[in-house]
Amino acid sequence: MNSAATHTLLERTNHMTHIVLDALTYSRLMDAFLVVALDAGAAQDADAFKIALGEIAGIWPESVLSSYDRRERFSVVE
Repeated sequence: MNSAATHTLLERTNHMTHIVLDALTYSRLMDAFLVVALDAGAAQDADAFKIALGEIAGIWPESVLSSYDRRERFSVVE
């Protein structure tokens, strides 16, 4: 198995502080960011905005991290 495949999502990012939020807190935070961004005309696509925010700020809902880690642990890399 390739050792790179065993790294978690958090280990692959740029070592910024990461915040893992429960689903309700994450939803409320995303809703607030979207309101601000849409008011400013900064976001055309809500999903793209959420993905970008996650990548830039390291903010992910628990469900994303747990499902990602599960896929990584059980995936076969040749």
